[in-house]
Amino acid sequence: MQTIYQSLTSRLSLVSLTLRFPSRRTPRPTVIIPTLQNLRSLTVYDIDPLCYPDDISLLLATSKELEDLKLHWSPRMRDIGEESVSMMTYFGRCLTARHTIQLKRLALFNLYTRNSGDFNACVGHEGLREVTLINCVGSGDPMTVFLDETWRMNQPSDIPKKLKMMRSDTLDRANVSMLARFEGLERIYLVNAKRNSRSKSNSVVATPATPSPSSSSSPTNCLQQEVISLASDYLAAIQSHHRTMRHLLLSDQWILSRDVVQRLLQSCPKLEQLGVAIAVPELSSIREIMPFAPHLFALRILVRPSSELWEEIESMDDEMHAFVISQELWKPEYKNLKWLGMADLVFELGTVVSMGKKRAKPDGEPRPMRIVKQVPREMVKDIEIWSMDSFDM
Repeated sequence: MQTIYQSLTSRLSLVSLTLRFPSRRTPRPTVIIPTLQNLRSLTVYDIDPLCYPDDISLLLATSKELEDLKLHWSPRMRDIGEESVSMMTYFGRCLTARHTIQLKRLALFNLYTRNSGDFNACVGHEGLREVTLINCVGSGDPMTVFLDETWRMNQPSDIPKKLKMMRSDTLDRANVSMLARFEGLERIYLVNAKRNSRSKSNSVVATPATPSPSSSSSPTNCLQQEVISLASDYLAAIQSHHRTMRHLLLSDQWILSRDVVQRLLQSCPKLEQLGVAIAVPELSSIREIMPFAPHLFALRILVRPSSELWEEIESMDDEMHAFVISQELWKPEYKNLKWLGMADLVFELGTVVSMGKKRAKPDGEPRPMRIVKQVPREMVKDIEIWSMDSFDM
């Protein structure tokens, strides 16, 4: 209601606003949301032109302090290939007023529309620190590829040179090109989580806690080869330009050799969290690369579901996994490592203790071991290489 928005304008202390639009097509008046002059953060869920959402264009054009913008569209448009969204519906007033929103954080979810190039003039790139693009462009779905391609054709010439975090579920050469044109990135999260099956237009939209995007069709072998070939380009850009990297979650399709991982760690000595698929995931092989990661406290070994290694891990008892890990990770190379993930398993690594005289070495010395405990995924919800590997906002 207009009265609700008007009451908010009187709250000068209001700096953050979250809206969730209705998902039912019930005709009702569309309200223009007025200026909130001190607004710094705006999050909007379930945008769908057929469900009569309120107009946020004035709010975007007049909130001069806005720094954080998250826009989540209903997945319905991408699911059925419906071109009903126009970016000028939301940013047209900015374009008319020649106002460029100077954001620090931008996140777009489920966007399906063509890009005429006008959007690039509405959002500045100079001050961007964090960018999240989930299920927006480059999904490889034949139903959406024509509109997605317009975003590649109209890429902004400006590069966000102050960018510190990039999160995306899409791999393409445009991202590689951008990575090679600036320095200082600290966090990259390539989302490996699998999308749900296609939703129907009358399906229930996910709650704000888990706003799931739509599903894309299975990529062809050609597309899979293209994704794999991108691995060397991504790694080269990271090693050459982003030695400041602290968090790195790579694609589970890139199965890297030990030597490649070692060179990556040498190039990025500040790494604290790493998610990577390793060709030889035996712990003895991992031990050899650990000295090159003195600050690494969370290591996640990525394994593609239904692969041979995945089935091998699943076939072993959880207690056996913990025992094998405890026999290896007491060694000094792992002293800073606190969390270890393999496939869907997560282990918390504790202190090093003695196994006692019954299991002593042949020379009588106590055999050391590390206390290892398998924990639920909930325990690592605050560790980014796990928490960012999702479609959550």
